[in-house]
Amino acid sequence: MGIAQGAGKIISGENTLIMKIKAHQIGFLIIAADAGQATSKKFHDKASSHKIPLNDQFTKKELSHAIGRNRIVMGLQDRGFVNHLIELNQNTKG
Repeated sequence: MGIAQGAGKIISGENTLIMKIKAHQIGFLIIAADAGQATSKKFHDKASSHKIPLNDQFTKKELSHAIGRNRIVMGLQDRGFVNHLIELNQNTKG
């Protein structure tokens, strides 16, 4: 995640992320497991309506540590990294 952050392939910030989702520029969403109910619902609904795979298994602390910034939700743009995360996500869910 830190590599993707350094390469500018992680989008965060609710308004910017929603704009990028609507523009079909996000390939994978990560939502903190301990995100607030409204934030969680908003991004789960966006992911569902735009058919974006997501992971909601990590805490805010874990996500923030992974990219070096305090974040609750983030989206990934890099196709190669997205494909790798989708594969990992499927393997962890069984």
